Amino acid sequence: TGGAIANCRSHLRDETFCVMNGDLLSSVPVEEMLNFHNSQGGLATISLWEVEDPTRFGVCDIREDGKIYQFQEKPALDDAVSNMINAGCYILEPAIFERMPDGPHSMERDVYTEIASEGVLNGFGFEGHFVDAGTPPSWLEGVQICLDGGRWSSGGRGGFANTSWIGDGVFDGAGPLSSAIGHGSTISPGADVVRSALMSDVFIGDNASVVECLIGEGAKIGAGVKLEGVVVDYGAEIPEGYSQVGGTYPES
Repeated sequence: TGGAIANCRSHLRDETFCVMNGDLLSSVPVEEMLNFHNSQGGLATISLWEVEDPTRFGVCDIREDGKIYQFQEKPALDDAVSNMINAGCYILEPAIFERMPDGPHSMERDVYTEIASEGVLNGFGFEGHFVDAGTPPSWLEGVQICLDGGRWSSGGRGGFANTSWIGDGVFDGAGPLSSAIGHGSTISPGADVVRSALMSDVFIGDNASVVECLIGEGAKIGAGVKLEGVVVDYGAEIPEGYSQVGGTYPES
């Protein structure tokens, strides 16, 4: 992560800047976070989110003064200093570049851990929503947030119908529920598509059932197929009457 930020240095002005991880969906109020950063001083401010299981994330020991004094990257549950995690939005000062080692490196392990011990790392907690879309379930959670909030950019193609987003050129013979349907897809009569995401040019056969699935571009789901919680590969063809719960298709 640090190498990616360092590569942007020549494109930045010599002033405070903001970085956001590209795989998250967040309601963090950036302007409010910037004001907090300016009032706190220091080199960096990290957005924070409270979770039950912090083991997939960077964990922060934040004090009443808003300073982070310890930063742990993906600790064991028994070792975690708190349940406040790094929520992937950072306000940084240009001087942060002087703390980055040359070459590939991790901001979390190589930079934040060091500056936390110096009292120049701040933590900004927020409420609303935060999804780290690094797993199929969390990716679908992000899709649901976009659907519920009507937040979908399609370049003028497609639009909302009931509880779903329907792409351009979709043949919908059934009416999906709380799903995102990519351009050029076909949902045959009698099929159920529920809380799922279909990429472009997907075919769903008659009376098939697709629940909480991710369906890759160009996949063909045969008539009567029953899928629940399955990730289907791009271009995969599932024969009629097939049934699967969880995992991937084809199985890897």
